Amino acid sequence: MQVRVNLPPGSMIDYWDFCAAIAEALCPTRAEHYQGIECIVGKMVRSFLADNEKWSFPAEFQTMSLSKGGRTLDQPLPDQHGVGEATALELPPQVVEMSLPYQLTDADRRVLNESLPDLPPLRYPISDAEQKAFLNAWCRLKNRPTWEPILVTASYIDRRKNEQPGVLAQHQTALQDEFASGKLDALNAYHAPVKALMAGSFIPRQQAIAYLERRGIAHSDQEADNAPCGLQAATLETHPEPTGGKRSPVGRSKLSEKQKEELVAYHAKLEEAGVKNPTEQTLKKFGVSDSYVRRLVREAKEQPTPSFFPSGTGK
Repeated sequence: MQVRVNLPPGSMIDYWDFCAAIAEALCPTRAEHYQGIECIVGKMVRSFLADNEKWSFPAEFQTMSLSKGGRTLDQPLPDQHGVGEATALELPPQVVEMSLPYQLTDADRRVLNESLPDLPPLRYPISDAEQKAFLNAWCRLKNRPTWEPILVTASYIDRRKNEQPGVLAQHQTALQDEFASGKLDALNAYHAPVKALMAGSFIPRQQAIAYLERRGIAHSDQEADNAPCGLQAATLETHPEPTGGKRSPVGRSKLSEKQKEELVAYHAKLEEAGVKNPTEQTLKKFGVSDSYVRRLVREAKEQPTPSFFPSGTGK
């Protein structure tokens, strides 16, 4: 399975985050990616083979004599009883079952899409009871394929996690090669060109998208999705900065209401976990300024807590 690379909003994208997003897209590990048909990661095909069929020695495996017997080395021995003839094993017929995993084909996915409405819903993590219920329902389907679906498991997710570092390293190298050849531009946190592409560097958004498209990697463009109709580039944030205030590494677009909520929630989680400099961590993740983060957090704290009881008139 491959999911879309989730590109954050903004005209510049962090180089390291970009590589990590590619690795997550090509080797998905987050539970949100595994719902419905995406929980089926392969198929198990069972074959039945006879274990004791007749067999015979082929001519090229005939035993050969030694030269001291008066024959050359390339001459076979004289006919011996039973040599070269079919020999049946004196055992009752036996059948061996072999199960082999295979990847899903496009035809398999079409069958699954047609069958899933009649089966229990799938969402990772899948318990043993849920897996059993799904496979039992699958076996009861009429005109079902002879193979059995392989469902996503914790060990499968672990394998994908182990694959991610290698994928990340491959794309780091590829991006560094493109930068060295002049195909890719990069800036540091102060909008100055860098001499080497490394952690802390930023790539122009359109060049990052072009890199993905050259390799046939699908992406989800949050900036395009959030922009008004006909508007391709969002307006850059123009909040004034107090003296000594920290700026975001690169200019990013203003956040949508949903992104503002995510920013506040992310900041709150960092504070809960006792992370040092939660505001700085948040501004780096969302690409906004220090004052913008503080303002959103302050406004969220000033919001009155909603009451679950109707206000009374108090007679």
